[in-house]
Amino acid sequence: MRPFELESKLTLAATPLQHQAQMFLVPDEILKGEVSESLLTVQTCLEILQLFRTTYEDRRVNLAEYQRAGNLVKPWDFSPFLVFSRFDCFINRILAIKVSI
Repeated sequence: MRPFELESKLTLAATPLQHQAQMFLVPDEILKGEVSESLLTVQTCLEILQLFRTTYEDRRVNLAEYQRAGNLVKPWDFSPFLVFSRFDCFINRILAIKVSI
């Protein structure tokens, strides 16, 4: 798989996660609901998004585990910024919401 193909696939995977999080985090419910419920909702969403990000990092670091029959696995040489710039900004916005609850 060429780097730009993997980059595209990761971006395609991150986009629906971000969209689902936006649908899950209904502003009226978060701002007007019970603090404990709102915090739980935001924390759950944040944990899922961070899991996706840390899974990427873990897989990138441990690519050698996928080596088979002496075939070397080519390291991912694209910048994570290309894939995760919007995703990371979204996570930072959710962190800001969590702090303000």
